[in-house]
Amino acid sequence: MVRKTKVETEKTRQDIIAAARDMFAEHGVTRTTLEQIAHAAGVTRGAVYWHFANKLDLMVALRDDVLMPLIEELQDTLQVEDGRDPLTAIESFLLMHIDRLEADPVMRQTFEVLMNKCEYVGEFGVLLQCAFERTHDKHQRLEHAYARAIEHGSMRGGVDPVAAALDTHAFMYGIVRLWIGKSAAEDNSFRPLCRQMVRDHIQLRRA
Repeated sequence: MVRKTKVETEKTRQDIIAAARDMFAEHGVTRTTLEQIAHAAGVTRGAVYWHFANKLDLMVALRDDVLMPLIEELQDTLQVEDGRDPLTAIESFLLMHIDRLEADPVMRQTFEVLMNKCEYVGEFGVLLQCAFERTHDKHQRLEHAYARAIEHGSMRGGVDPVAAALDTHAFMYGIVRLWIGKSAAEDNSFRPLCRQMVRDHIQLRRA
């Protein structure tokens, strides 16, 4: 048997993740089997088990494919230097998040699976714990950015960086929930307003 190259192996892995995302979105995580995912991906069940031990392993990969790049972009965007305004950097990241949400169907489908198609009980409770850890990491980065905004003088007085970071996280979580909560055929009139909502959110913090 010809041994697969690293490129072919990675393509198989990504095909399995894509098939899992489609199946989870259509049937829900609990009602989807690895056999169904293998069939949808056009691979054997053994190929699925070669890459992923179980559905939990698949869900972690599916989540990280979307969330890890976002966290890296958050870190890169918030690394302001040369006296630039940290609030503007936060606003830029939030607007980028909206742009990605609008343009990237994979991101939207992944958020739909994570938010609406998975019950976080039993073994999947681990995913919820991981989500809290990711959230804590994001909060810390936002807290530091808001603290730098105070030092920069662009933040209005009396705003607690910790509370501001939590507020921003809740704000964006709500936007994502609303964005994926309705189909394109339903009323999504709030979507064109999202970028202005982001600007207003940051403006409320400005000195």
